[in-house]
Amino acid sequence: MISDKRIVIFDLCGTLYDSNTTMDFIREKVFSEKRQYRLFNKVSHFIGWKVFNKVLYKLLGLDLTRVIFVRSLKGYARTELNLLAEEFIKTTLSNKEITIAQEMLRNEMAQEKRVAIVSASMDFLVQAIAKELGVKEYYATTLDFASETGICNGRILHDLLGNKLETCRLHNLDVSKAFVITDNLSDAELVSKSSEAFIVAKKKNELFWTKFPTVKEIYVFDR
Repeated sequence: MISDKRIVIFDLCGTLYDSNTTMDFIREKVFSEKRQYRLFNKVSHFIGWKVFNKVLYKLLGLDLTRVIFVRSLKGYARTELNLLAEEFIKTTLSNKEITIAQEMLRNEMAQEKRVAIVSASMDFLVQAIAKELGVKEYYATTLDFASETGICNGRILHDLLGNKLETCRLHNLDVSKAFVITDNLSDAELVSKSSEAFIVAKKKNELFWTKFPTVKEIYVFDR
């Protein structure tokens, strides 16, 4: 039976780690092996491409950069991605921890709160990170794998990007009783409906979060 005690919801990328975990993982573990994506890896850093992608997302809700990055996972077995994720945590993420959020996570778990990581990052990554952090409950964007072979099709099956509030409702995470820790601007609705929130913010986004009554503290963390 699920307890009525307060729920604590953690975002992952930019909150627990100074990393876009999906993008960083793919750049490090996939693009280095797939030569056809190396040019796009360079292009994706250009300001012109970033502006184009941002406009495309605002107009059509399409993050083309993310689509191409995920497409590069086509052909990988789930077991292989799991192993690569474990390596990525040890070699890269371990050096990108955001101390204040990591300490909050440990403190909340020590008090035996219901702690959940809710992230739009890929499921195999979030699973490995949750295991590393000792978090038993997590929800993430799910990839499409062929049922008969376990090979990734390079597509997203269910996307949490912009859908975290609905995901929380589906999994009986009562947001009205939740303490939300996030840096993500797309979590604004989640924050507004929470009991209270702690924000890890870039300086340029600090003012954005001041308009939310549920935000009790803003920790400015400039990358």
